Amino acid sequence: MIFYTVRYRVAYANGESSPIRFSEVMAGTPDEASEKVKRLEFQRTDAHPIRSVNIRAVEIVHEVKPAAEQQGE
Repeated sequence: MIFYTVRYRVAYANGESSPIRFSEVMAGTPDEASEKVKRLEFQRTDAHPIRSVNIRAVEIVHEVKPAAEQQGE
């Protein structure tokens, strides 16, 4: 698995948008990381209704290797 930093902005239904946000997620691919962030934002109940989540960038923070691979090094 890989830890990704996802940079995104949320557009609300009332026409406003959030400042750029950063979220760290663990996923297998950059696309999967983006989808996790979108899903989490749409599940939030403490904000205005969301129109869209616009992903700006997905960057690798750290790659986690399985324990078996680490012992072989």
